[in-house]
Amino acid sequence: VLDVYSGIGSFGLEAISRGASKVTFIENYLKTLFILKKNIANLSISSNVELMAEDVFRFLKRNLKSKFEIIFLDPPFNDKTFHKILRIIYKKQIYNKQHVVIVHREVKMKEKFEDYLDPIIIKNYGRSRIYFFKFLG
Repeated sequence: VLDVYSGIGSFGLEAISRGASKVTFIENYLKTLFILKKNIANLSISSNVELMAEDVFRFLKRNLKSKFEIIFLDPPFNDKTFHKILRIIYKKQIYNKQHVVIVHREVKMKEKFEDYLDPIIIKNYGRSRIYFFKFLG
Protein backbone atom coordinates (compact mmCIF):
# COMPACT_ATOMS: atom_id res chain seq x y z
CA VAL A 1 0.00 0.00 0.00
CA LEU A 2 1.23 3.49 -0.85
CA ASP A 3 -0.41 6.10 1.41
CA VAL A 4 0.32 9.56 -0.03
CA TYR A 5 -0.45 12.58 2.17
CA SER A 6 -0.70 10.09 5.03
CA GLY A 7 -1.68 12.48 7.78
CA ILE A 8 -1.94 10.53 11.02
CA GLY A 9 -2.03 7.29 9.04
CA SER A 10 -5.67 6.26 9.31
CA PHE A 11 -5.87 4.61 5.89
CA GLY A 12 -2.53 2.81 6.01
CA LEU A 13 -2.98 1.68 9.59
CA GLU A 14 -6.39 0.27 8.71
CA ALA A 15 -4.84 -1.50 5.72
CA ILE A 16 -2.31 -3.20 8.01
CA SER A 17 -5.06 -4.20 10.43
CA ARG A 18 -6.84 -5.84 7.49
CA GLY A 19 -3.82 -7.83 6.34
CA ALA A 20 -1.61 -5.57 4.21
CA SER A 21 1.94 -6.83 4.53
CA LYS A 22 3.54 -3.40 4.08
CA VAL A 23 2.49 0.24 3.91
CA THR A 24 4.64 3.09 2.66
CA PHE A 25 3.54 6.32 4.30
CA ILE A 26 4.50 9.66 2.75
CA GLU A 27 4.04 12.65 5.03
CA ASN A 28 6.13 15.78 5.53
CA TYR A 29 4.00 18.01 7.77
CA LEU A 30 5.88 17.88 11.08
CA LYS A 31 2.94 18.08 13.49
CA THR A 32 1.10 15.27 11.72
CA LEU A 33 4.29 13.27 11.22
CA PHE A 34 4.83 13.25 14.99
CA ILE A 35 1.37 11.72 15.53
CA LEU A 36 1.87 9.22 12.71
CA LYS A 37 5.17 8.03 14.23
CA LYS A 38 3.48 7.72 17.62
CA ASN A 39 0.60 5.69 16.11
CA ILE A 40 3.05 3.32 14.40
CA ALA A 41 4.99 2.85 17.65
CA ASN A 42 1.85 2.35 19.76
CA LEU A 43 0.63 -0.37 17.39
CA SER A 44 4.06 -2.07 17.24
CA ILE A 45 3.92 -2.35 13.45
CA SER A 46 7.24 -0.74 12.45
CA SER A 47 8.27 -3.93 10.61
CA ASN A 48 5.27 -3.46 8.29
CA VAL A 49 5.94 0.21 7.63
CA GLU A 50 8.17 2.37 5.50
CA LEU A 51 7.82 5.96 6.67
CA MET A 52 8.99 8.61 4.22
CA ALA A 53 9.16 11.96 6.03
CA GLU A 54 9.53 13.96 2.84
CA ASP A 55 7.76 15.65 -0.02
CA VAL A 56 5.99 13.18 -2.32
CA PHE A 57 7.71 14.62 -5.40
CA ARG A 58 11.12 13.92 -3.85
CA PHE A 59 10.00 10.38 -3.03
CA LEU A 60 8.83 9.80 -6.61
CA LYS A 61 12.15 11.01 -8.07
CA ARG A 62 13.85 7.93 -6.61
CA ASN A 63 14.50 4.77 -8.53
CA LEU A 64 11.59 2.91 -6.96
CA LYS A 65 11.62 -0.85 -7.07
CA SER A 66 8.38 -1.40 -5.14
CA LYS A 67 5.10 -2.03 -6.92
CA PHE A 68 1.93 -1.17 -5.07
CA GLU A 69 -1.47 -2.85 -5.13
CA ILE A 70 -3.28 0.02 -3.45
CA ILE A 71 -2.38 3.67 -3.93
CA PHE A 72 -4.26 6.09 -1.69
CA LEU A 73 -4.10 9.87 -2.05
CA ASP A 74 -5.78 12.15 0.46
CA PRO A 75 -4.43 15.60 -0.43
CA PRO A 76 -5.68 18.77 1.22
CA PHE A 77 -8.89 19.77 -0.55
CA ASN A 78 -7.32 22.94 -2.00
CA ASP A 79 -4.31 21.02 -3.39
CA LYS A 80 -4.14 20.55 -7.16
CA THR A 81 -0.66 19.00 -7.40
CA PHE A 82 -2.05 15.54 -6.78
CA HIS A 83 -2.83 15.31 -10.52
CA LYS A 84 0.93 15.62 -11.19
CA ILE A 85 1.57 12.90 -8.63
CA LEU A 86 -0.90 10.56 -10.33
CA ARG A 87 0.77 11.20 -13.69
CA ILE A 88 4.24 10.43 -12.28
CA ILE A 89 2.99 7.21 -10.66
CA TYR A 90 1.42 6.23 -13.97
CA LYS A 91 4.53 7.01 -16.01
CA LYS A 92 6.84 5.20 -13.57
CA GLN A 93 4.40 2.27 -13.39
CA ILE A 94 4.97 1.66 -9.69
CA TYR A 95 1.81 -0.37 -9.39
CA ASN A 96 0.96 -4.04 -9.78
CA LYS A 97 -1.17 -5.33 -12.61
CA GLN A 98 -3.98 -5.87 -10.09
CA HIS A 99 -4.18 -2.47 -8.43
CA VAL A 100 -6.57 0.24 -7.34
CA VAL A 101 -6.00 3.98 -7.01
CA ILE A 102 -8.15 5.71 -4.41
CA VAL A 103 -8.46 9.49 -4.26
CA HIS A 104 -10.27 11.36 -1.48
CA ARG A 105 -11.68 14.77 -2.44
CA GLU A 106 -14.46 17.10 -1.35
CA VAL A 107 -17.88 16.68 -2.99
CA LYS A 108 -18.11 20.32 -4.04
CA MET A 109 -14.79 20.15 -5.96
CA LYS A 110 -15.33 19.75 -9.69
CA GLU A 111 -12.49 17.34 -10.43
CA LYS A 112 -11.40 16.35 -13.90
CA PHE A 113 -9.20 13.31 -14.14
CA GLU A 114 -6.80 12.39 -16.91
CA ASP A 115 -7.61 9.88 -19.61
CA TYR A 116 -5.06 7.37 -18.27
CA LEU A 117 -7.36 6.73 -15.29
CA ASP A 118 -10.26 4.32 -15.66
CA PRO A 119 -12.95 5.03 -13.04
CA ILE A 120 -14.24 1.94 -11.27
CA ILE A 121 -16.66 3.61 -8.87
CA ILE A 122 -17.26 7.01 -7.29
CA LYS A 123 -18.88 7.26 -3.85
CA ASN A 124 -20.08 10.24 -1.84
CA TYR A 125 -19.97 10.17 1.96
CA GLY A 126 -21.12 13.43 3.55
CA ARG A 127 -18.77 16.11 2.24
CA SER A 128 -16.28 13.53 0.91
CA ARG A 129 -16.11 12.00 -2.54
CA ILE A 130 -14.02 8.86 -2.95
CA TYR A 131 -12.81 7.93 -6.43
CA PHE A 132 -11.68 4.39 -7.22
CA PHE A 133 -9.58 4.05 -10.39
CA LYS A 134 -7.34 1.72 -12.30
CA PHE A 135 -4.50 2.96 -14.46
CA LEU A 136 -4.97 2.11 -18.14
CA GLY A 137 -2.41 0.06 -19.97
